[in-house]
Amino acid sequence: MTAERTADLSARIGEPLGETPWMRISQQNINRFGDLTGDTQWIHTDPYRAAHTPFGGTIVHGAYLLSLAITFAGQLLPAEGTSMLVNAGVSAARFRSAVPVDSQVCGSASIVSAEDFGDATLAEIRVAVHVKGQSKPATTATVRMVLHD
Repeated sequence: MTAERTADLSARIGEPLGETPWMRISQQNINRFGDLTGDTQWIHTDPYRAAHTPFGGTIVHGAYLLSLAITFAGQLLPAEGTSMLVNAGVSAARFRSAVPVDSQVCGSASIVSAEDFGDATLAEIRVAVHVKGQSKPATTATVRMVLHD
């Protein structure tokens, strides 16, 4: 199965894998992420203070957007016959624009590479996190995923 999966993914290198559904990032989501990670900087968690910045309000953590990129990679990667997906790393992460609270975001992806990895397949997926109403992605990254039989 691994060799077949690697060949199938390799045949799709560069091909768009589609988009995830749109999701809204609320202030409650941002606050919970900040509490979990210890990143409670006011630009993310204090709407009153953040309103007086060039952003005009709180913004989503870059690490939150990177976490979503990993989630979106797993959602979009063709993984039929796979028992488990494991995140194996992230590279080339870029935060291109701030994402305001209550933005709707979605992910798009394409396969960069696929190779046999023992009894699994290692795939690199280029992911973009888009903000509704913006022409360019707010965040991009290359996510490495191991697909186990």
